[in-house]
Amino acid sequence: MASVCKVPIAMNILPLVDEGKFALNQEIEVPPRDVWAGVSNIATRWSAQRRFPLGEMNELMGAKSDNTAVETLFRIGGEGAAMAARFR
Repeated sequence: MASVCKVPIAMNILPLVDEGKFALNQEIEVPPRDVWAGVSNIATRWSAQRRFPLGEMNELMGAKSDNTAVETLFRIGGEGAAMAARFR
């Protein structure tokens, strides 16, 4: 069930791109609290790179189940309250 959260996160982030609040090529800062070792391409690169394009993060979240991308995109998208408001 953990991977199911990735779809609504993308469903929240992509409209924010359409609304002009973010851009797919925009570099997003990944703070230490968002880094999840294990299932994360971003986490393996994080010590040398702290900013990642939003489009790449969205792709890694969906295609590679990247949990660091999940945490970061959930946070910048406004977390649960913002997602609930959008889906209502």
